[in-house]
Amino acid sequence: LVVIAATLTTGAFHEDGLADVADAFAGGRDKDRRLEIMKDSRIGAFGGVALAAQFVLRAGLIADLLDRHEAHAGLLLLAVAPLARVAAVVLLVLLPPARADGLARAAGRPETSALAIAAGLALTIFLAIAAAIVAPANVLLALGLALAALAALALLATRAIGGVTGDVVGAGALVAEIALLLGLAA
Repeated sequence: LVVIAATLTTGAFHEDGLADVADAFAGGRDKDRRLEIMKDSRIGAFGGVALAAQFVLRAGLIADLLDRHEAHAGLLLLAVAPLARVAAVVLLVLLPPARADGLARAAGRPETSALAIAAGLALTIFLAIAAAIVAPANVLLALGLALAALAALALLATRAIGGVTGDVVGAGALVAEIALLLGLAA
């Protein structure tokens, strides 16, 4: 129910991005074809598998946190969500837009100072809540996994399409969220 509520709250924006990235990066033979696939509103096999996998992972990890931390699990989820979203926006700063007419170009690059403030606040909230509930090693593992996952996505996006799109940012939010949850649940 938590995963469904989160998905509905965001309008499945991040899930759409993940599905498009999975279809494009796994099914496209070159940059132009990958970008074309990402614009297509239909979901292919790779996108379907990615969606199913992330729903199963998120639901399982949240269930594990609920089992281990009961009422405090809700606080962990409230700490993870903003950090995962801010972390994904960092991709807009680090990578160039992959297409001249896409959402990443239209959104522009966030002001570095504004992003630093948002990231600092999200990280402070995450650290304050997570450190009070889980072991410090899990907090560090969560942050390390999130950084590694986003770095891997950034590298993949650079190689596959030469930069970032709105879909990559959406996928990044889910990748970061899952990585954070994995670290906290380890």
